[in-house]
Amino acid sequence: MFIVRTGTVDLRIGETLLETVEQGGIFGELALVDPAPRSATAVAGPGCTLVLVDAAAFGDLVRKVPGLALEVMRVMARRLRRTNPTA
Repeated sequence: MFIVRTGTVDLRIGETLLETVEQGGIFGELALVDPAPRSATAVAGPGCTLVLVDAAAFGDLVRKVPGLALEVMRVMARRLRRTNPTA
């Protein structure tokens, strides 16, 4: 998972823009729970910097801040709802 530290990241499938993730936002969170191939491409904007949160670091963070897991699930749910109106 990545946290956008500065700048923006566009999430795309082909030429279709799914979302622009801004400073403080996350992407790649699905990889923490499912090792399947990525469903979208991330394109960093100018001046973008990221913070990598690997599975071990995520586990440590969730033990320290249990609410983080719920927030990550909320992000996943919002993205699912946007891509599938019946979800």
